[in-house]
Amino acid sequence: MNSSVTLALIVARGANNVIGSRGALPWHLNADLQFFKSLTTGCPIIMGRNTWESLPKRPLPKRENIIVSRNGNFLANDARVFTDTKTAQATAECIAASTEKKQTFIIGGAELYREAISQVGVMFITEVAASPEGDVFFPKFETEDWHIEQVMEQSADSVNDHNFVINRYVRKQKAVT
Repeated sequence: MNSSVTLALIVARGANNVIGSRGALPWHLNADLQFFKSLTTGCPIIMGRNTWESLPKRPLPKRENIIVSRNGNFLANDARVFTDTKTAQATAECIAASTEKKQTFIIGGAELYREAISQVGVMFITEVAASPEGDVFFPKFETEDWHIEQVMEQSADSVNDHNFVINRYVRKQKAVT
């Protein structure tokens, strides 16, 4: 693996860890969507099939779209499809390195987050000040393993349904003994 490329995760979650409801986001946060776009544009993005199918526009433009699906026959126009996460991540890393990008992103869903959370070096988590009903949840993780810095704070307004904060979590280095 290329150590100059960081595997990152990006997600918006409610106070109750909800990240989705019936195949859609349970809120509209224009400022968060703009942050997502600015951060991921030009970088490879990895997602599950359900996340791919929930996108309003496919593929997401100006990004290499990589999909992980258990269905080996699944096809997606203008995207690469893999049946295992490790191969998808290795491909994303090679693409990032060849285009001199420093990050690849896991963008959902819950199963990919659960699988990748122990491997990522950075997480961008939008903490939404709401507890909506939903059927997809972000996995629990040990916050003491991470250094947290606030990236952005946004109040609810006409284009953002709720107050939210975007935090950048960086994995703490384990002490060498």
